[in-house]
Amino acid sequence: MLFVTADRLVKNYIGRVREFFADLDLMLVDEDGVPVASGWGVPVRWDGRPESLPSGYTEALVRAVEGHEQGVAPDTLVICGAVVTPSLKGRGLAGQTLMSLRAAAKDAAGSG
Repeated sequence: MLFVTADRLVKNYIGRVREFFADLDLMLVDEDGVPVASGWGVPVRWDGRPESLPSGYTEALVRAVEGHEQGVAPDTLVICGAVVTPSLKGRGLAGQTLMSLRAAAKDAAGSG
């Protein structure tokens, strides 16, 4: 998992992100167990209006953590990062990573 930690707010929330949303930190591996792509995200509550989306990475983390702590049921996944091994680009791994994150978010919502 790669985190941008220069922001003071990120530093204050990132530990709880790791704790609360570990199931939304994924790594895709090939048949030999070699990592080929990874991605992670956080769940937030969103009312469907574009202007109420998190304004960026930091706000998404804050909203996800505070929502979790307040018992707010999330309905939207904010993908914070996704990476494909450069030599494997063009093989559909980015799409697989996003679909895997989506499935993980649905599973997490069903188990919460």
